[in-house]
Amino acid sequence: MNITVCNSKLNYFGSSNSVVSLRPLIRCQRVSGGRGGGTNRSKPAKPPVKEGSNKTVIEGLVTESLPNGMFRVDLENGDNILGYICGKIRKNFIRILPGDKVKVEMSVYDSTKGRIVFRMSSRD
Repeated sequence: MNITVCNSKLNYFGSSNSVVSLRPLIRCQRVSGGRGGGTNRSKPAKPPVKEGSNKTVIEGLVTESLPNGMFRVDLENGDNILGYICGKIRKNFIRILPGDKVKVEMSVYDSTKGRIVFRMSSRD
């Protein structure tokens, strides 16, 4: 509760000539921010490769399935790498089998491993 003073002549001892009103002030609602509610702002879609990152995307063919979501992948340039599936593929239970064409995101620092970011259409 906030106390509002109606008379400006109030001394420290609370003399009888001052009038003090004890009433709550009306609270203002928050306009924006805070927790919960609010407007639903859609976030822009995240591209698979960020600009300025040191990653390249190469297509390849899955040749062997290994434990824990890892695969042997033959790339278009003739290299054979170890590919592991990304989180979105795990989350959406996308099945990857030997013989599938996939897109692999590779770092320039380690050319023996890559992240499988996309499964192409069914085997042909």
